[in-house]
Parts: sequence; C-alpha cells; structure tokens
Amino acid sequence: MHLTYYALPAIFALMAKAGIFFYARYSNIHNSQTRVFLLFLFSLSIQNVAEILFFVTNLEELHNAGRNGWIWYGASILALAFILHLTILTATSWRGRSDDIPLNGAIFLYAPALVLELLLWTSDLLVIDFESMAYTVTQVPGPLYFLFRVYAVVYMCASIGMLIYGSSASLTAIRRLQNRFLLVGLIPSVVLSIAILALRFAGSQSFNATATLPLTFTFFLAITAYATHQHRLFDIELFLPWSKIRKRKTAFYKRIQSLIAEIAEMSSVQRIIHSISNTLRCPVALIGGPTPSLAIAGEAFGIARFPLEELRKVSHILVANEITETMPTMYAAMKRHHVAAIVPFHPHSQAAASWMLLGDAFSEQVYSPLDFKTVETLFARLADHFLDNQLLLRSQLLEARREMDALHARLAHAWEQIETMRRQLAETTAENQQIRQQESAASNRDLATIQSDTTERHAAERSSLDEQVAEYEARLIAKTLDHCGGDVSRTAELLGLPIGTLHGKLRQIANRENDPPEPQVLFV
Repeated sequence: MHLTYYALPAIFALMAKAGIFFYARYSNIHNSQTRVFLLFLFSLSIQNVAEILFFVTNLEELHNAGRNGWIWYGASILALAFILHLTILTATSWRGRSDDIPLNGAIFLYAPALVLELLLWTSDLLVIDFESMAYTVTQVPGPLYFLFRVYAVVYMCASIGMLIYGSSASLTAIRRLQNRFLLVGLIPSVVLSIAILALRFAGSQSFNATATLPLTFTFFLAITAYATHQHRLFDIELFLPWSKIRKRKTAFYKRIQSLIAEIAEMSSVQRIIHSISNTLRCPVALIGGPTPSLAIAGEAFGIARFPLEELRKVSHILVANEITETMPTMYAAMKRHHVAAIVPFHPHSQAAASWMLLGDAFSEQVYSPLDFKTVETLFARLADHFLDNQLLLRSQLLEARREMDALHARLAHAWEQIETMRRQLAETTAENQQIRQQESAASNRDLATIQSDTTERHAAERSSLDEQVAEYEARLIAKTLDHCGGDVSRTAELLGLPIGTLHGKLRQIANRENDPPEPQVLFV
C-alpha cells in the first residue's frame, strides 16, 4: 500500500467536504433543499473515499479486486440523481411550495438510478471489471454501459436546464440569484463530465474523472452550500461593470444616501414615509406609539392591518424569507398581510416604540448583504431622527406641563379671590335686603297713616258737602213749594222730579228738622 500525489485532489476534496458539512449542519436553514444537499454531499464524499483507495492500493491488486470502482460508480449514479433533485427544488420553489417534490415525481426521478444500481451490483451488464490506465484505473464497460452515459448526460443537462429556467422564471430576486449561483457552480463539472464521457467514447485512455471531478464538484458544493444556507446572497452581476444590475444598484444606493441626507430637513412623518416608499419602491406603513398612530405610503392599506400585538414581539429586523423555519407563525402573518420585512424602532420603549412595515416589493430591491447594509444605515438614521423628535416632544411637553401647573396655581388663587368676593357680595346682599325690608315696613306704615288721614279727611269733606247740598235742596224745595202755594204736584213738575221722590225728600227734610212744618197741600 502506497500513496501517490494523484490522490491529493480527492484528499483535499474530502477535507473540504468535511468543512462544508459542518457549515451546513450548524446553519439556521434546514429544509428539503438542504436535506437533498447533504445527501449529494455524502454521495460525493463516498466517491472521494473510493478515489483515495484507488491510489493507496497497489494498482495490480486493484485489477483483480475492483470493489472501490463499483463503490465509485454506485456513488456517482446516486449523486447525479441528487443533483437533479436539488436543482428541481431550487428552480421550482417559485411556485410557493416549501415541501419536497411529489411522490410520483420522486419515483420518476430516482427510478433510472435504481435500475442502474441494480445493473451495477447484480450483473456485468453495466461494468465488467476495472483495469489500469496510466496513473489510475478505468472501467471495462459492459454491454449496457451506454445507459450510464445517457443517464449522466441527460441528468446533467436537465440540471443545467432547470437552473437556467429558475434563473429567469423565479418570482423573487433571491430565488433567481440562488439559481444563478448553482448554475455558475455546476457548469465546470458538467463540461468536464461530458468531456470525459466523450473522450472515453472515442477510446482515449489518457484522461478520466478520478483526479479531476473531485475538484470541480467540490467547487460546486461550496457554491451550493453558500447559496442554500444563506438568506442574503451577494449579486454576481454587481461585479460586472457592464451589467444592468450594477447600474440599477448604483442608482439605488445613491437614492438611499440622498434620502439619509434629507431626513433631517423633513418635519413630517408622512413625508418621510412617502420618501422611503419612493426610494425602496415598495409600500410602507409606520405603526407605533402608546396609542397606535399610522403613516402609510403606496398601496399599504393591507400591510397597515398587521396585528399590533404581533408587532410588539418584534425587537430586531425581521425579513419574511429568513424566518420560514424559525418563526413559522410570524412568517404566516407576514405572508398573509403581504409584509416582506418589519423594522422596529426603539421597541422596548413604551413612549417611542414604533415599527415600519415594508411590502413584498421590498425583497425585489433588497436581498444582498450590501443591500441590507445600506438600508440598515437608513433605518439607523430614521431611528435617531424619530428619537430626536421624541426627545423634542418630551421637552416641549415638560415645558407645557410646567406652564400648565403655573396656570393652575394662578387659577386657584383667582378662584380664592372670587370665592372671597362672592362671600362679601352675599353678606352685602343680605344687609341690603334687611335694609330694604326695614324701609319697606316703614314705608308701609307711613302709607297706611297717610291713607287713614286721607280717608278721614275725605269722609269729613264728603259729610260737609252732603249737608250743604241737603240744605240747598231743602231751601230750593221750600221756595218752590211756597211759589206754588203748597201745590206738591206743581212743585214736582217745576223741579222735574217725580211726585214720589218729592214726597220722600220732604220727609227727609222734616226728619232733619225734627219738627218739620207740614206743608199745605192744596191739590193732591
């Protein structure tokens, strides 16, 4: 047993796969995509172990005992199935399916691999044996070895096709970028595999996969591990000076820097939210305060109905695509209200706590680490601005409270003076009322006296007048009666009195004189 330097690529590849395994194992992302990735990683690791055994075993002995070769081919068959499975999951996740492919799809995918495994391990139809070839070994193909070639070419090309499709058809920017990463990582392995198959088909014995594919597939594994276990991927096209993505991102970063510089001059929260919506090209809603206040921009009425009790649980920036596995309840709420990200501002303060909700279009603009670093600078500036406004409002409120306390003190003093004046007025009113009552009583007494005197005087005057009238009347009647010679009828006629009235008056005159003379009645 000896070790040659031809084994170094497989050894380095196996060590790299160990590091990739620990990176994937302790990642926060665990789903069907990462599970298939681990299966692919294990199958390639088995390949590397078999390759290392090629070079630590005497090649002459290997000619008679090719179990390592069969292990290598068995692992290769499974690896091709796993890589197609992985690319299908990556390219078709745009349909909103977070689970694995359906059972009938899995059967259709793995059935050719199972058939080839049976042919490999139970017959000589696929591989008869292995023989030495230059620095390594190669297979002695069986009558059905062409099936393996067709299987490898079809699955490799299908994987490339799925990634090309996903790079353009995925609905989210991060999914399209993920497909591009896998495509870039897979192309070297596909080109090398097809070249090796073509050379072997042409009968060339100078080159095969044992010392070359480990490096290209390890490169693909490293790229895939990064793309499937990170939520924020750097954009490959950002590093191409002629790409549209670079121009668009450059303009995007300039808009954010301009907005950061303008925030200090914006006094209205609504204006700030509207500017953020225009810059990030997505709906924005700001919710917060001891009593929920609301500022919205864009078509944000749906995201503005996000439950406030759920927002109070958010103490750091949440991105919907990053909490699928760790916070499924919050993820469901964000998807239901079309919220791509939640940005808290001072979440532990009851007076200053607020949350900014960003619509689904946010993920189209912000997905790379540089994107998030730039917008987090904007969010930090917003937090400072909101805090400054809160402190200003607090100082103004404190000053207003001091002025209100002083006003309350002045009002209390004025109220005491008013109460004193009211008591004095009540006392004065009571005294005036008593004086008026006394004056009224005196006036009533004087009036009664005056009325009594007036009545007596009028009575006296009336009595004197009646007597004078009676005397005059008696003299008139007497003279008239004398003139008529005592004729009462003639007298009554001259005086214009009824004769009965004249008789009554004569009796009254006689009564007053006590002994009135009897008139001489000549005619009755």
